[in-house]
Amino acid sequence: YLVYLSLPDSLGHKFGPESKIFRDELRTFDKLVGSFVTEVKLRSRSPQFIFLGDHGMSTIKDTFDAEDEVRRICMQMRLQIHKDVHLFLDSTLVRIWARTKRIKRMVYDKILSDNIFSENGRLITREIAEEHNIPWGDRRYGDIMWWVNEGILIHPDYFHSRGSEKYKGMHGYDPNSNDSKGTCIIYGESISHSIHEEIELSSVFDLLKRLLKI
Repeated sequence: YLVYLSLPDSLGHKFGPESKIFRDELRTFDKLVGSFVTEVKLRSRSPQFIFLGDHGMSTIKDTFDAEDEVRRICMQMRLQIHKDVHLFLDSTLVRIWARTKRIKRMVYDKILSDNIFSENGRLITREIAEEHNIPWGDRRYGDIMWWVNEGILIHPDYFHSRGSEKYKGMHGYDPNSNDSKGTCIIYGESISHSIHEEIELSSVFDLLKRLLKI
């Protein structure tokens, strides 16, 4: 059975991972999961469980209006958004598509040398993409990708309007950060006790196949 529980994620976004409300609700959530495990063990012989939190959560300390900043640099180069460049704003990532290779180079160099962009994030290079398995050279993901620093929220983005409530917690930052890392607990009578300080998220699939004997 695949069960998805959204409470930790939604509360982390709304209240922040360091808030008392979040921690109190997590205790309630732990009791709920404990009751679930007890009930399943009563109804099933030798059940096995995988509890997976696929990411962590960072506290938001500041916001960044990427839309205004992209518009500013485009005006400086006399480029038009929706004509010369198109953009998509995630909460932690700016994706830009350029009409021509020349415009792509102009925008890339401008962002690279711009103090405001440099202070708040970094351009994703081929090296960064290869390190984190980000598709490189595939235009579906953008001609230019700019990654915000941990603790900064791009607001507004294309999921949250300018007047919407700003999140107090966010994920999608550099996975090397401890706050970005998730948790995986494998539990069952036949599971030997071991602790792995760090594994790739993709390795959980191998664990599933092993437990399900696929």
